[in-house]
Amino acid sequence: MEAVDAIFHALEETGCERLAAAPSELMGRHDQPSVFCDFTSHEILAAERFLIRCGVEIVRRRPPDTTS
Repeated sequence: MEAVDAIFHALEETGCERLAAAPSELMGRHDQPSVFCDFTSHEILAAERFLIRCGVEIVRRRPPDTTS
């Protein structure tokens, strides 16, 4: 559950309602939330999957591509 809390802290850290990418995709990137530093990518991925199963939308969805 600590990794789940970290995801919510990451949202607070960014000041957004949703993250720009899935938390597991942010691991190791230059814009990784600092709160993720104490967790492995597997822990963040497990927390992300748990939140998805609970119906929590934590990733900003891209609008469909309408350029074609």
